[in-house]
Amino acid sequence: MKYRSESQKEVSLFIFKNTPSARNKVDAILTETDAYATYIEGIKYSTLIIDKDLAELVKSRLKGAIKKEIKDLTAFFLSFPKQALTTPGILFFMLNRFKQLNINIVQLITSYTNLIIVVSKEDGIRAQKLLGV
Repeated sequence: MKYRSESQKEVSLFIFKNTPSARNKVDAILTETDAYATYIEGIKYSTLIIDKDLAELVKSRLKGAIKKEIKDLTAFFLSFPKQALTTPGILFFMLNRFKQLNINIVQLITSYTNLIIVVSKEDGIRAQKLLGV
């Protein structure tokens, strides 16, 4: 099944403890900017993946709440046709190709027909070639 590469961006990733205060600060950041951001809320911790240009803003706003920051990442944005939802093995095939080239996936985000793969900037060139970007 074919996918379409939409774009790629340099991003930073922040992990922080779920608290109402931290969530309010993230909401404020997300409403103030049009830059790329993905927020994932887990049971105890949340992850914010955001355009690298906003990393300093996130650090200043979430000071004390951040458990881990990972810099120098590249996010690849892929789109799949709707039939991908009912086709077994698409993610396995894609992720197995990353494994075969020893490319570590830092974060994987899926939605309806989109897949976002976040890798280190160092692995980004090999991932770019693999994805045909």
